[in-house]
Amino acid sequence: MGFVMHSDARKFFERVGIRKRPGSKSTTGKFSTYFDAYWLCAQIGMINDYFEAPDGSAPEMTRKIRGDSAEFRNIISGVGFYYYCKNKAILNSDDDLLKEMSKFFSEDHHALNDDGYALFNGYAHGGFNLIYKSLGDHCHELSELLIECYDLLGE
Repeated sequence: MGFVMHSDARKFFERVGIRKRPGSKSTTGKFSTYFDAYWLCAQIGMINDYFEAPDGSAPEMTRKIRGDSAEFRNIISGVGFYYYCKNKAILNSDDDLLKEMSKFFSEDHHALNDDGYALFNGYAHGGFNLIYKSLGDHCHELSELLIECYDLLGE
């Protein structure tokens, strides 16, 4: 398992703006990768406590944090582990934390284990569904999406 994004979400973000070519000259008005859009969705899901596990048809995007978000991979992983512990009501015991860290983080450099991917995928899927409920298929501009995300993130 890795980070997954359902094809409906991919189509939505392609319409709003994903740079198709890594070497594209334009750096404004688009997400640099699907993962950057995915991370925005995950944040919205986390802030709104909206978790929806994606169905098995959602294709894997990547196993590592990519795009502009890669600069913040440690923060992203830390936020994910915080939510993981919060959801499991992990006590502040070092033994409990170490056991859960091995379930969440992978030995592979910059990768997660299945529990980590499942947490991010559920929040990203839930966050996307919140965005889509508000904007539907009528959103074509990144600016419109970001205004809605601002509201969903609680200002």
